[in-house]
Amino acid sequence: MDGRTYTELEIAKAGFKEFKISGDNSAFRKQISAVIKRKDIKPVGMKKSTPTAKREAKAYSETDKDVVISELSDYLREQSSDSVIKKYKSNGEYQKIAEEYNKNYDDMLLEQVKSEAFYMEHGYFEGEQDGISDDVNRIKNKMIIEALSKVYIEKQAQNNPQEALQNSERLTNVFRSPIIREKLFLALYDFRVDELTRDLYKSKEISQNKFDDLTKEDMRLFDKLANWENYVSCKVRKTKS
Repeated sequence: MDGRTYTELEIAKAGFKEFKISGDNSAFRKQISAVIKRKDIKPVGMKKSTPTAKREAKAYSETDKDVVISELSDYLREQSSDSVIKKYKSNGEYQKIAEEYNKNYDDMLLEQVKSEAFYMEHGYFEGEQDGISDDVNRIKNKMIIEALSKVYIEKQAQNNPQEALQNSERLTNVFRSPIIREKLFLALYDFRVDELTRDLYKSKEISQNKFDDLTKEDMRLFDKLANWENYVSCKVRKTKS
Protein backbone atom coordinates (compact mmCIF):
# COMPACT_ATOMS: atom_id res chain seq x y z
CA MET A 1 0.00 0.00 0.00
CA ASP A 2 1.63 3.24 -1.20
CA GLY A 3 1.29 6.70 0.36
CA ARG A 4 0.01 7.87 3.71
CA THR A 5 -3.40 6.73 4.87
CA TYR A 6 -5.88 8.24 7.33
CA THR A 7 -8.51 6.84 9.66
CA GLU A 8 -11.66 8.85 10.32
CA LEU A 9 -10.10 10.14 13.54
CA GLU A 10 -6.98 11.25 11.68
CA ILE A 11 -9.11 12.93 9.00
CA ALA A 12 -10.91 14.83 11.75
CA LYS A 13 -7.61 15.93 13.29
CA ALA A 14 -6.29 16.99 9.88
CA GLY A 15 -9.41 19.05 9.21
CA PHE A 16 -9.23 20.77 12.58
CA LYS A 17 -5.55 21.52 12.07
CA GLU A 18 -6.07 22.96 8.59
CA PHE A 19 -8.89 25.23 9.77
CA LYS A 20 -7.22 26.03 13.11
CA ILE A 21 -9.94 24.57 15.32
CA SER A 22 -9.37 23.20 18.80
CA GLY A 23 -11.61 21.13 21.03
CA ASP A 24 -13.67 17.98 20.68
CA ASN A 25 -14.04 16.65 17.13
CA SER A 26 -16.64 13.93 17.76
CA ALA A 27 -19.41 15.85 15.93
CA PHE A 28 -17.09 16.38 12.98
CA ARG A 29 -16.23 12.68 12.90
CA LYS A 30 -19.92 11.83 12.51
CA GLN A 31 -20.06 14.10 9.48
CA ILE A 32 -16.93 12.45 8.09
CA SER A 33 -18.61 9.05 8.38
CA ALA A 34 -21.67 10.40 6.58
CA VAL A 35 -19.59 11.80 3.70
CA ILE A 36 -17.67 8.54 3.33
CA LYS A 37 -20.93 6.62 3.18
CA ARG A 38 -22.66 9.08 0.83
CA LYS A 39 -19.76 9.20 -1.62
CA ASP A 40 -19.11 5.47 -1.26
CA ILE A 41 -15.44 6.01 -0.45
CA LYS A 42 -13.64 2.70 -0.06
CA PRO A 43 -10.91 2.09 2.53
CA VAL A 44 -7.46 1.16 1.26
CA GLY A 45 -6.40 -0.70 4.38
CA MET A 46 -6.53 -0.89 8.16
CA LYS A 47 -4.44 0.90 10.78
CA LYS A 48 -4.48 2.19 14.34
CA SER A 49 -5.60 5.79 14.75
CA THR A 50 -3.17 6.28 17.64
CA PRO A 51 -0.19 4.27 18.91
CA THR A 52 -2.19 3.24 21.99
CA ALA A 53 -5.37 2.24 20.15
CA LYS A 54 -6.41 -1.35 20.83
CA ARG A 55 -8.10 -1.90 17.49
CA GLU A 56 -7.36 -1.03 13.93
CA ALA A 57 -9.75 1.17 11.96
CA LYS A 58 -10.48 1.57 8.28
CA ALA A 59 -7.90 3.75 6.56
CA TYR A 60 -8.42 5.97 3.53
CA SER A 61 -6.06 7.46 0.97
CA GLU A 62 -4.73 11.00 1.22
CA THR A 63 -6.75 11.94 -1.85
CA ASP A 64 -9.94 10.71 -0.20
CA LYS A 65 -8.99 12.54 3.00
CA ASP A 66 -8.76 15.77 1.01
CA VAL A 67 -12.11 15.06 -0.66
CA VAL A 68 -13.82 14.59 2.70
CA ILE A 69 -12.34 17.75 4.20
CA SER A 70 -13.30 19.71 1.09
CA GLU A 71 -16.88 18.46 1.30
CA LEU A 72 -17.07 19.62 4.91
CA SER A 73 -15.13 22.86 4.50
CA ASP A 74 -18.23 25.02 5.01
CA TYR A 75 -18.78 23.43 8.43
CA LEU A 76 -15.10 23.79 9.33
CA ARG A 77 -15.06 27.45 8.28
CA GLU A 78 -18.04 28.17 10.52
CA GLN A 79 -16.40 26.41 13.48
CA SER A 80 -13.07 28.20 13.07
CA SER A 81 -12.40 31.37 15.02
CA ASP A 82 -9.41 32.31 12.85
CA SER A 83 -10.04 35.65 11.13
CA VAL A 84 -8.19 34.67 7.94
CA ILE A 85 -10.10 31.40 7.55
CA LYS A 86 -13.37 33.24 8.14
CA LYS A 87 -12.65 35.08 4.89
CA TYR A 88 -12.82 31.82 2.93
CA LYS A 89 -15.86 31.50 0.71
CA SER A 90 -18.41 28.69 0.74
CA ASN A 91 -18.19 25.67 -1.55
CA GLY A 92 -21.03 27.07 -3.63
CA GLU A 93 -19.27 30.41 -4.06
CA TYR A 94 -16.01 28.73 -5.05
CA GLN A 95 -17.90 26.60 -7.57
CA LYS A 96 -19.36 29.73 -9.18
CA ILE A 97 -15.92 31.34 -9.26
CA ALA A 98 -14.46 28.22 -10.87
CA GLU A 99 -17.15 28.24 -13.56
CA GLU A 100 -16.52 31.93 -14.27
CA TYR A 101 -12.76 31.38 -14.27
CA ASN A 102 -13.09 28.52 -16.74
CA LYS A 103 -15.08 30.76 -19.09
CA ASN A 104 -12.46 33.51 -18.94
CA TYR A 105 -9.32 31.41 -18.56
CA ASP A 106 -7.23 33.22 -21.18
CA ASP A 107 -7.97 36.69 -19.75
CA MET A 108 -7.25 35.54 -16.19
CA LEU A 109 -3.93 34.02 -17.26
CA LEU A 110 -2.92 37.26 -18.99
CA GLU A 111 -3.64 39.28 -15.82
CA GLN A 112 -1.50 36.91 -13.77
CA VAL A 113 1.40 37.27 -16.19
CA LYS A 114 1.09 41.07 -16.08
CA SER A 115 1.11 41.05 -12.27
CA GLU A 116 4.30 38.98 -12.08
CA ALA A 117 5.91 41.13 -14.77
CA PHE A 118 5.26 44.25 -12.67
CA TYR A 119 7.09 42.85 -9.66
CA MET A 120 10.00 41.66 -11.79
CA GLU A 121 10.25 45.01 -13.61
CA HIS A 122 10.52 46.90 -10.33
CA GLY A 123 13.30 44.71 -9.02
CA TYR A 124 11.41 43.00 -6.21
CA PHE A 125 12.69 39.53 -7.09
CA GLU A 126 16.42 40.19 -6.98
CA GLY A 127 18.68 38.48 -4.46
CA GLU A 128 16.87 35.15 -4.42
CA GLN A 129 17.78 32.75 -1.63
CA ASP A 130 19.65 29.54 -2.31
CA GLY A 131 17.69 26.34 -1.89
CA ILE A 132 14.32 27.85 -2.84
CA SER A 133 12.97 27.59 -6.35
CA ASP A 134 12.50 30.76 -8.37
CA ASP A 135 8.72 30.42 -8.35
CA VAL A 136 8.48 29.91 -4.60
CA ASN A 137 10.91 32.72 -3.97
CA ARG A 138 8.97 35.14 -6.17
CA ILE A 139 5.70 34.43 -4.39
CA LYS A 140 7.39 34.53 -0.99
CA ASN A 141 8.93 37.92 -1.73
CA LYS A 142 5.63 39.23 -3.06
CA MET A 143 3.91 38.15 0.16
CA ILE A 144 6.61 39.76 2.28
CA ILE A 145 6.14 43.04 0.41
CA GLU A 146 2.36 42.86 0.90
CA ALA A 147 2.81 42.13 4.62
CA LEU A 148 5.26 44.99 5.15
CA SER A 149 3.06 47.37 3.18
CA LYS A 150 0.14 46.55 5.43
CA VAL A 151 2.17 46.95 8.61
CA TYR A 152 4.20 50.03 7.74
CA ILE A 153 2.03 51.87 5.21
CA GLU A 154 -1.64 50.87 5.42
CA LYS A 155 -1.84 50.89 9.22
CA GLN A 156 -0.04 54.22 9.38
CA ALA A 157 -2.42 55.62 6.78
CA GLN A 158 -5.34 54.88 9.08
CA ASN A 159 -3.81 56.95 11.89
CA ASN A 160 -1.97 59.66 9.97
CA PRO A 161 -2.74 59.71 6.22
CA GLN A 162 -0.52 62.70 5.47
CA GLU A 163 2.54 61.23 7.15
CA ALA A 164 1.88 57.85 5.56
CA LEU A 165 1.82 59.45 2.12
CA GLN A 166 5.15 61.14 2.77
CA ASN A 167 6.74 57.92 4.00
CA SER A 168 5.29 55.54 1.42
CA GLU A 169 7.81 56.34 -1.33
CA ARG A 170 10.75 56.06 1.06
CA LEU A 171 9.48 52.77 2.46
CA THR A 172 8.82 51.40 -1.03
CA ASN A 173 12.47 52.01 -1.87
CA VAL A 174 13.53 50.34 1.37
CA PHE A 175 11.41 47.29 0.54
CA ARG A 176 13.38 46.80 -2.69
CA SER A 177 16.33 45.55 -0.66
CA PRO A 178 15.88 41.78 -0.14
CA ILE A 179 18.02 41.79 3.00
CA ILE A 180 16.22 44.69 4.68
CA ARG A 181 12.69 43.56 3.88
CA GLU A 182 13.48 40.01 5.03
CA LYS A 183 14.86 41.34 8.31
CA LEU A 184 11.86 43.61 8.87
CA PHE A 185 9.47 40.79 8.07
CA LEU A 186 11.15 38.17 10.26
CA ALA A 187 11.06 40.55 13.20
CA LEU A 188 7.27 40.27 13.09
CA TYR A 189 6.40 36.92 11.53
CA ASP A 190 7.43 33.32 11.00
CA PHE A 191 6.96 32.23 7.38
CA ARG A 192 5.73 28.68 6.66
CA VAL A 193 7.73 28.23 3.47
CA ASP A 194 7.17 24.46 3.32
CA GLU A 195 3.40 24.94 3.26
CA LEU A 196 3.69 27.66 0.62
CA THR A 197 5.92 25.40 -1.48
CA ARG A 198 3.44 22.51 -1.34
CA ASP A 199 0.49 24.71 -2.24
CA LEU A 200 2.35 26.51 -5.02
CA TYR A 201 3.52 23.30 -6.65
CA LYS A 202 0.00 21.91 -6.40
CA SER A 203 -1.42 25.06 -8.01
CA LYS A 204 1.12 24.84 -10.85
CA GLU A 205 0.14 21.24 -11.48
CA ILE A 206 -3.51 22.29 -11.59
CA SER A 207 -2.79 25.16 -13.99
CA GLN A 208 -0.69 23.00 -16.29
CA ASN A 209 -2.98 19.98 -16.41
CA LYS A 210 -6.53 21.24 -15.96
CA PHE A 211 -6.54 24.45 -18.00
CA ASP A 212 -10.21 25.50 -18.22
CA ASP A 213 -11.63 22.68 -16.09
CA LEU A 214 -11.03 24.05 -12.60
CA THR A 215 -13.06 23.03 -9.54
CA LYS A 216 -14.14 24.68 -6.30
CA GLU A 217 -11.24 22.94 -4.54
CA ASP A 218 -8.82 24.49 -7.02
CA MET A 219 -10.32 27.95 -6.47
CA ARG A 220 -10.05 27.55 -2.70
CA LEU A 221 -6.35 26.77 -3.11
CA PHE A 222 -5.84 29.80 -5.36
CA ASP A 223 -7.70 31.94 -2.83
CA LYS A 224 -5.42 30.68 -0.08
CA LEU A 225 -2.32 31.47 -2.13
CA ALA A 226 -3.58 34.99 -2.78
CA ASN A 227 -3.40 35.96 0.90
CA TRP A 228 -0.03 36.13 2.63
CA GLU A 229 -1.72 35.83 6.03
CA ASN A 230 -2.38 32.16 5.31
CA TYR A 231 1.34 31.41 5.46
CA VAL A 232 2.59 33.43 8.41
CA SER A 233 2.39 33.28 12.18
CA CYS A 234 2.88 36.32 14.37
CA LYS A 235 5.91 36.03 16.59
CA VAL A 236 5.17 36.03 20.30
CA ARG A 237 6.70 39.08 21.85
CA LYS A 238 8.53 38.47 25.11
CA THR A 239 7.29 40.63 27.94
CA LYS A 240 9.63 42.00 30.53
CA SER A 241 9.09 40.51 33.95
